[in-house]
This record gives sequence, structure tokens and C-alpha cells, in this order.
Amino acid sequence: MEIPTVVDGAEHVEHWLPASFAAVILPRSVFWPYFAGAVLLVIGLPLVIKSEMPEAHGLDKIMPFGRLFFCVPMVVFGAYHFTATKLVVLVVPSWIPAHRFWVYLVGIALFAAALSIVVRIQAPLAATLLAIMLFLWLCVRIRKEAQVTPPS
Repeated sequence: MEIPTVVDGAEHVEHWLPASFAAVILPRSVFWPYFAGAVLLVIGLPLVIKSEMPEAHGLDKIMPFGRLFFCVPMVVFGAYHFTATKLVVLVVPSWIPAHRFWVYLVGIALFAAALSIVVRIQAPLAATLLAIMLFLWLCVRIRKEAQVTPPS
């Protein structure tokens, strides 16, 4: 088995990395998004296995996992809105005021939608609002790209 390497600046430290020390050694912009995804997975996996898998037959047994595996990246992206705020703010177009507010609001919305879909509390509403938010972001990105003048 290979020993993992943790890179911190120019130094390479080789040792076993206990999971309990991951938050201390890893940068917060790396640790917290994946920790949030793991927490959602720990919440959702028992719900899917205990409540939905016994009811399904055949290939339908894997269908509930789709909802869970869709929501885990949403939580990771939502956590990035909090841990890498300075980078995410740069993506917001300049014509939208209060960049940081919108970054935090979208992060909260991603968390709320993912949790709601996984635990099946108002899941259709959460999925609809998430789809609307993502579609509006697509429209904003298209408008931003359209404002760029083509090279002459």
C-alpha cells in the first residue's frame, strides 16, 4: 500500500493521515466542501437503503441512488461558495450588485435544495427551485459572454 503525500507549500510530508487530523492539515477550501458532501452521503445513504430499496424490484433498486448522487455535488458546490468566496465572487458579472451577498445566498440555496431532495421534504418544490436557479445562472452567463466583444 502506498503512503499518501500531503503537499504544504514547498515541503512534502509523507505519513499516514488520520481522518481526524484532515481538517488541521488540509486547507479549509479543500476539506469543508468534501466534508459537507460526506455528511450528506451519511444522511442520505441510510434513508435510501432502509426506506426505498426494500420497496423496489429489479433495476428500480438503483433509482433512489440517483437522487442522492445528484445532491452530493450540489452540497459540495454550495460549500465552495463559503470556502472559496473570493474566487466565486469573480464569476459574478459586474452589473449585478452585492456580489458577496449573492454568492452566500446561492450557497445556502444549494445546501437547502440538496438536503430537501435527499430527505424528501418538499423535494419537488426544491428540485423546481434549484432548476430555476441553475437556468437563471445559465442566462446570466450567456449574457456575460455576449457582452464580450469578438476579436477583430
